[in-house]
Amino acid sequence: MKVIAGSFNPTQKDEIIWQDKLFELGFLNYIDGVSIHTYHNTDSTFMPPQDNLSLIDAMQEKIIKIKGAVLPVYITEIGISDYYKTKYHKLI
Repeated sequence: MKVIAGSFNPTQKDEIIWQDKLFELGFLNYIDGVSIHTYHNTDSTFMPPQDNLSLIDAMQEKIIKIKGAVLPVYITEIGISDYYKTKYHKLI
């Protein structure tokens, strides 16, 4: 049996702070992988895919630095949110 932790969002600053605290407390020693949801919906901007992927890479780099090994990262949700504060609908 594998333990997959989740879900984290590497595109949200407050969630990155929370994630980093868990990682520093040794959380990575008790899991076999990390699930992420990469929605970027805190403002009206659209995050290009390459920026989103860069944040996922940065998360993996933190994991390697803390754990000393690669831990699988599973993207279990992705998309453009229809959160009411976003302005994505104006793009369509």
